[in-house]
Amino acid sequence: MIFLIGGKPVRIDKTTIEIGRDSHGDIVLDDPSVALHHAVIVLEPNGTVTIYRISPRPSMVYVNEDPVDHTSLLTGDRITVGQSTICLQEITSSQAGNR
Repeated sequence: MIFLIGGKPVRIDKTTIEIGRDSHGDIVLDDPSVALHHAVIVLEPNGTVTIYRISPRPSMVYVNEDPVDHTSLLTGDRITVGQSTICLQEITSSQAGNR
């Protein structure tokens, strides 16, 4: 998948993408309002892309400004975690081939 993070495109070729402050995560956000392990994005076996909030409340995940615990993602969706916004630019052809 290709994400726009801080205005820069970032390609991550994994089926599970971890978002949080943990330096071992895939998308690391330097933001005190973000949990160590805040959310995961999963390429499901059926080909859909789903985001799951894994942090306890009050830490929230927003998709297109709507609070979610989990939801399917589409190209162009804006994911907000803490003060950071990440945009899903595309599901790459190598991942689409694994569906």
